[in-house]
Amino acid sequence: MIIKPDGVARGLVGPVVSRLEQAGLRIVQLKMTRATEAQVLDHYAEDPEWLESSGTRAVERLQENGIDWRELTGCEAASDVGRLIRARLVDYMCSGPIVVLQLAGPAAARKTRQIIGATLPLEAAAGSLRGGYCADDVILSFQEKRALENIAHASGDASEALREIEIWCADNQSR
Repeated sequence: MIIKPDGVARGLVGPVVSRLEQAGLRIVQLKMTRATEAQVLDHYAEDPEWLESSGTRAVERLQENGIDWRELTGCEAASDVGRLIRARLVDYMCSGPIVVLQLAGPAAARKTRQIIGATLPLEAAAGSLRGGYCADDVILSFQEKRALENIAHASGDASEALREIEIWCADNQSR
């Protein structure tokens, strides 16, 4: 998991780590670092399925609020919105220090995602980290031409976690 630049800047490392440990997760590795563009591009790989789903979620949120997503984003397709999100994530993740945690425990990936909450902070349960510490919204992030600030990233499953460990926890920082 990664505590993103907004989480670090707001002093939320302690509360996040505390919640993870209270839930029975064990911290195998923890480091504060600055992400490189190459690491972020590896992390948010140009996967057509991710681009489409991320873009579609954003488009739906904008449409629900009567916003002309094509005009706001300058994009013609949901996958193009996904590419825009990816580009903004690169800028965001490289904007300040991050904290990378390698966690272990039964169903660690699933448990971590439950603790963090829904990707969109306004949809996150009140008891989750995002529900308690985030107020950002997709609409505002697009209006301000920046990434959604949601304090943390958690791997979707064990295989994704292994891929991300290679990117963030390997001793090779020349990426």
